[in-house]
Amino acid sequence: SSPFGELAEEFRSIRGQLLNNWLTPKQKTLAIVSPGSKEGRSYVAANLAMAFSQTGRSTLLIDANLRSPRQHEIFKTNSRIGLSMLLAGRVRIEDLDMLPDSISTFQNLTVLNCGAVPPNPAELLDNRRFDWIMRELRKFYDVIIIDSPPATYKADVMSIASVAGSALMVARSGYSKMD
Repeated sequence: SSPFGELAEEFRSIRGQLLNNWLTPKQKTLAIVSPGSKEGRSYVAANLAMAFSQTGRSTLLIDANLRSPRQHEIFKTNSRIGLSMLLAGRVRIEDLDMLPDSISTFQNLTVLNCGAVPPNPAELLDNRRFDWIMRELRKFYDVIIIDSPPATYKADVMSIASVAGSALMVARSGYSKMD
C-alpha cells in the first residue's frame, strides 16, 4: 500500500540479497516459514512476491497454508478454487493456467490461492502430486514464493520446504518462540 515507504525499501533489500545469494535457474522456489502463528509469514510472502514481480520476473505466489489461508484476503481474490483442488485431483493440471489470479496492479504477479480448506492438509501435501505440480509450475515462472502454515504443523511445513528446496524463516521480534 506504500510502494515508496521504508518497509517497501526493506523488502527490496531482502529481494536484493535473495537475488545475489539464492535465485538461480535451477533454484527459484522459496518457502516462507515461521515457528508459530501471527508472525508475519503471509505478509512477508506477499511483499516479497510483489518485490520480485517489480523486477520484471514472472512471479507466482502460492498460498500453501491449507489450514488458515490468507493470500486471498491480502489480494482480494477468489479463494474457492486453488491448490487444494489441484492436490486432491479435482482440477486437472491442464486447467492450471485458469487457476492463478493475475494481480492487475502488478504486471508480473500471479497468485495461486489455497482454495477450499481441506480436511486432510498433511496428506495432500505429502504426496507425489505436490512435487509434480511444482515441477510443472517451475516451467512457467521465474520466481515462486510459497506461503506455508506455521511450523507447529511440522508435516505440512516439511513437505512444502522439501518440494521448494529452500526456505526463509520469518520471526517476529519479541513474539516468536522456538525450541
